[in-house]
Amino acid sequence: MSDNLFYRISLKSFLALFGSMVISLIEYRLKKGNSIGNIIKIEQVKFLNI
Repeated sequence: MSDNLFYRISLKSFLALFGSMVISLIEYRLKKGNSIGNIIKIEQVKFLNI
């Protein structure tokens, strides 16, 4: 019984850690993509002003 309980607890904790890692990775990629997009827009504006 205790082995089954330990297995369930470890599985849930692994899924929680993995899910939070995936969510933080997605947010980081979106933030990184937005910063790259802003740099490209700024460069386009500078080019059009010249």
